[in-house]
Amino acid sequence: MSLACTATIRDLATPAIEARIDALGLPRLQARVGPACADLVQRHWAALPPNKRGWRSTGCNEQAADSVRWNPTAEGVVIPTNKVGARQRRFGGHIGPVNKRLLAFPAHEDAAGKTPSQVPGLSFSFIHGPKTVGSLVLKSPQQKRAVVMFWLSEGLDQPPHPEVLPTKEELLARAGEAIMRPFTP
Repeated sequence: MSLACTATIRDLATPAIEARIDALGLPRLQARVGPACADLVQRHWAALPPNKRGWRSTGCNEQAADSVRWNPTAEGVVIPTNKVGARQRRFGGHIGPVNKRLLAFPAHEDAAGKTPSQVPGLSFSFIHGPKTVGSLVLKSPQQKRAVVMFWLSEGLDQPPHPEVLPTKEELLARAGEAIMRPFTP
């Protein structure tokens, strides 16, 4: 014996929300939706894991969360994240060296959050990975072999990570909750 379910979906919320929007007026609507959605985006950034390798956090997500604001627009609100690299992380794209010949990215936890100039004693090595052209290594007198601290690349293509922001559905739900909150004088 099988079980079957049928769901009929009727949009009963839209007329109520539209009536509420009309009753609030744009400035009051913005004052409700802006802070509510900005809070959602801030909490989302803050809840992201520090990095995929489990290294100590450089504070990037926390800084992104702290940079979130809301601004009124002619049609509603905009919620910007004013953090260098946030757009790159969300949409992906090519990353190339700036004012240098090669891009350096950390290969060791002690290099995380640093540039090569902040790590004394580095030397170039031809040790490289699949998408790199070399590395910067550190060899101390106690170590028998060098430790790769940075990989060197002519550039890399970062994939998009849409999960760094709440989904459109989450934002719409939060906006709807804010709109339907009881009036306060």
